[in-house]
Amino acid sequence: DGSLLLMPKHTPFKNGNFNNNVLTGSLEVTLEGNVKKDLDLDLNYNNNRLDGTAGIKIIRGKSITVDATLLPAGAKGKIVKINSVKPQSAAAGSEINVTIRGSNFADGAVVHANNEKVGVFDIQFKSSSKLLTTLKMPNKIKAGSKIGIRVVNADNQRADKNEAITIK
Repeated sequence: DGSLLLMPKHTPFKNGNFNNNVLTGSLEVTLEGNVKKDLDLDLNYNNNRLDGTAGIKIIRGKSITVDATLLPAGAKGKIVKINSVKPQSAAAGSEINVTIRGSNFADGAVVHANNEKVGVFDIQFKSSSKLLTTLKMPNKIKAGSKIGIRVVNADNQRADKNEAITIK
């Protein structure tokens, strides 16, 4: 009973293979009494989640297998919040650098605009409270239009800032 956080730079991953959205391999884990064992993984990657089975041999060669749902490293399910989006206005046809401030952003967070004609490029994670991105406003967008911004972490926690940017 607990959680498993996979962080590629820090996890002792052995015999790992990722092919056709299936991750197989094993992790060395430490059990009670400082006993080290291999946790065998057979996980499917879909929609930023790893779902499948994790099994470990623990008692006299018997194995136990549990269903596992693993979420990518990040905010670990904490509620995401957007406090501000700057700048708050943009011209039609312009390309603007946007700073999004809030809380519990995770590395790998995705930024969306609620207008499908607005292009979102170059999302940069700066900290759990700051993201940078570039937005390309469409040429034919009505002055006074309001653009909403959404941030989605890899664990599907999301936050919205409605009417964050007004078209001049």
